[in-house]
Amino acid sequence: MNQSELIQLFRQDRESAFREIYRDAFPQVAALIARRKGTLEEAKDVFHEALIALFEKCQTEELQIRGSVISYVVGMCRNQWSNYLRKKQREIPTDDFSENEYEAEPDAPERSGSLIRYLEKAGKKCLDLLQAVYYFRYNMQEVAEEFGFRSVRSATVQKYKCMEKVRNEVAKRADETVSA
Repeated sequence: MNQSELIQLFRQDRESAFREIYRDAFPQVAALIARRKGTLEEAKDVFHEALIALFEKCQTEELQIRGSVISYVVGMCRNQWSNYLRKKQREIPTDDFSENEYEAEPDAPERSGSLIRYLEKAGKKCLDLLQAVYYFRYNMQEVAEEFGFRSVRSATVQKYKCMEKVRNEVAKRADETVSA
């Protein structure tokens, strides 16, 4: 089903459109989320959010799909799940720590977040890719699928380019520090 067929089906019979997308895309979404340690309920939630977003985009004619509708929906779900995991990683319950459990060295320089700043300077796509590889431990096949690369080789090349961006930022900062 392509974009124009989807919009036409939504206009004629919205329920059939949802049923067809559900039948074709949900198994892929459930498998994707299960591979990334999610539950069936979480897969349903993410899928339903994606369907709502898709329907709203069809209504406002903001929809621009280059491939198949099913691939588009699976991609939306993958991005929503990645965002959910990223947000979940940032939420640390404070009641797990005692007040004196960690004390910074009084003379230690402020370094918190410096690596993150370098990664952010490399760009959001590089940050996401490197996070998938090094933090979430995706293999390069998973990275290729997750980020839409045509091959594992393309994903590896992009990872290398991202690492070079980070290295250049670190070197640039080191040069600035030495010059000052």
